[in-house]
Amino acid sequence: MMKDVLVITRWFPNRYEPARCVFIKNLLDAQARYTRYNYTLISPVPLFPKINLPFVSKRFRNFARLDYKEQRNGYTVYRPRYFKLPHPLLKKLEWHTYLDSVLATIKKENLSFDLIHSHGLYPDGYVAVKLADYLGKPIVMHVHDSYFEKKYLVYREKIDRIMANSEKIIAVSNFQKEILIGVYPNYVTKISTIYNGIDIDKFEIGHYKKRDIVNLVFVGNLTDEKGVDILIQGIKLLQKHYNKTISLDIYGEGENKKRYQSMVNRLHLTNVIKFKGVINNDVLPQYLKEYSLFVLPSRYETFGVVLIEAMASGVPIVATRAGAIPEIVSSDEVGILVEPNNPRLLAEGIKKATNRHWNRERIRDYVQKFSLEHTAKKIEKIYNNILKINKKEDITYK
Repeated sequence: MMKDVLVITRWFPNRYEPARCVFIKNLLDAQARYTRYNYTLISPVPLFPKINLPFVSKRFRNFARLDYKEQRNGYTVYRPRYFKLPHPLLKKLEWHTYLDSVLATIKKENLSFDLIHSHGLYPDGYVAVKLADYLGKPIVMHVHDSYFEKKYLVYREKIDRIMANSEKIIAVSNFQKEILIGVYPNYVTKISTIYNGIDIDKFEIGHYKKRDIVNLVFVGNLTDEKGVDILIQGIKLLQKHYNKTISLDIYGEGENKKRYQSMVNRLHLTNVIKFKGVINNDVLPQYLKEYSLFVLPSRYETFGVVLIEAMASGVPIVATRAGAIPEIVSSDEVGILVEPNNPRLLAEGIKKATNRHWNRERIRDYVQKFSLEHTAKKIEKIYNNILKINKKEDITYK
């Protein structure tokens, strides 16, 4: 008989935010496809009336238009509403309304499950702990947070309880695992690394030919954490000291977009750097394969799924030795790494990469270890160990 897993997270795409933490959706799709478990997702969204108020952001108005229930490939998504408390001092209490929405959904839909898998520490993980206490179910805690050590200071007691009550804690990189162990040394035996994965079959190598124009691409949030300011400065240096024509397409949105656009204008790079907006994950493979290089100049990176997506398209990488990036780009056959926060070194890395012949087939082969099927089956083993299921046991496959 197949077991049931309840997944809890606010970090899930919807029709208005299709790129929002899409790696969690992709993982759940793969789990439903490749593992011997049934899945139900509860992804609460802020409660907001279906009226247009000029002082309310479009994002919050869109929450009101989302369907409560959605059937996906192999699992059901529920989006109950919860009261999102606006003042920062009240955020410590937000888990109450979040938990109420989850419990109400479980009762309304008569949901039963054997294990809880939470994506996100707070409030998601804390709600999972409360739910586990109430229903007597084990928890798998999946940590994606970039700066969870800062959250530790604000929600210290709550996050301690999350760590103590989780049967297993999944880090998405060894870099993140080491930080977790440094902050929570008492739970070292609970913490394991399972890399994020991608559906490699969605990506393919393009009909790339070396050109006089070097087409660079960046995909990510437009924040200083991603080093977009360093990238713009590096392109300016290349323009001055490189005899090839450079172009850079930037895909993404973020809090610093206007500042970066002003920087591009000030440096007279408007003919070189184009801001393309958010790119839908479904069409990303069609675009990536046509570029000369993928550039990620992050100052901090917990994982970096887009690096794998670029390599699955046969595109070589120029990135920084920041966070988990050296774990992902660990061979000089797939990319070049430079020190972070240095426009000159980034420009030199790009120049070096453009003058080198890359074996795009070999780059694609390198990412086979990052397949979603591989990731899903590693998590399945964790479920089996927690629920004491022998893999030889006769459990019905889907």
